[in-house]
Amino acid sequence: MNSTKNLAKWAFITGASSGIGKAFSYEFGKQGYNLVNLARRAENLDKIKREVEDLYQVKVINCQLDLLKDGLEERLDHFFDEHKLQVDVVINNAGCGFYDLFVDSDLDLKQRTIDLNVSAATRILHYFLPKLLKRKTVCHICNVSSLSSIIPVGHFAVYSATKAYLSSLSEVLAAEVKGSNVKIMHVNPGGVQTEFLDKANQELVNKNNPFMDSPETVARKTLKALFKNKRRYVPGWANKLSVLLFKIPPKNLAIDLAYRTMQKNAIKKQ
Repeated sequence: MNSTKNLAKWAFITGASSGIGKAFSYEFGKQGYNLVNLARRAENLDKIKREVEDLYQVKVINCQLDLLKDGLEERLDHFFDEHKLQVDVVINNAGCGFYDLFVDSDLDLKQRTIDLNVSAATRILHYFLPKLLKRKTVCHICNVSSLSSIIPVGHFAVYSATKAYLSSLSEVLAAEVKGSNVKIMHVNPGGVQTEFLDKANQELVNKNNPFMDSPETVARKTLKALFKNKRRYVPGWANKLSVLLFKIPPKNLAIDLAYRTMQKNAIKKQ
């Protein structure tokens, strides 16, 4: 059953066709929000649209766009002019990564990770933040970062660096708009059971790792923190503990330890 008080509100989600983005779609629907779901894969978007609308009696509009193609702002302008709607919440979720040593990985993979996790994420913020600041109601932005932005890990060097950028940007923007109607948060999930692992060419040694979160749990807890106007959020007690422990030893020792831990728990898919 949805919350009727949110029926007039809209949430915009990038990377909405799978993983955490997909879970956000269902969680927002459950809370009574209408949705604009952005992703490349039309078939996945269509399936999510049917299910969320049937389950929660909200409206879902698909926005099939590639964030890496030129003219993103113009295409978004065209979309919102066509549908004549304004969003209240932006979930800046789309991202990618790959699991490999820096020296062994392809330059194109590195560049794609930077383009999506840094450039596209920044363009989304550049597009929506001025518009949200003009609204007379409270609006929210959630930047989906990663635990690796706090605890960078080997085999995920470029990914960790891009997520550190996003977390840093989110913190500064939250400070710049403090006192306004826009509340900005970054969430830093650890391991999540999604197809990200396959796309990143990573395989877990322990398939039943108790510290892996479900995307549904991450989405639910993240929205709870977002609507409490938090600036940063780390879901899961194990991840919170990891952040605390990371601060105790010298940073170089902590990063070495994090890398050894990753090597024990994950391998590159063959």
